[in-house]
Amino acid sequence: MDTQIKYYTELIQTNPEWDLAGVFYDYESRLRKEKRNGLDSMLKKAYRGEIDYIITKSISRLSRNVLDMLTN
Repeated sequence: MDTQIKYYTELIQTNPEWDLAGVFYDYESRLRKEKRNGLDSMLKKAYRGEIDYIITKSISRLSRNVLDMLTN
């Protein structure tokens, strides 16, 4: 996890056209969104228009059930 955080933080910070909106992560592995404070915080910022793009290693890193994540 620490390696991924470092990689994506540096990737965003070295692109002059991007602003880092935050680093959001959860150590807890869950199939659903419950108890995923990092994910919840990121989605709230995105819904408020504070995040334009979400960069992730894989869509499965956000949630194993993407439909559940987007509708709850």
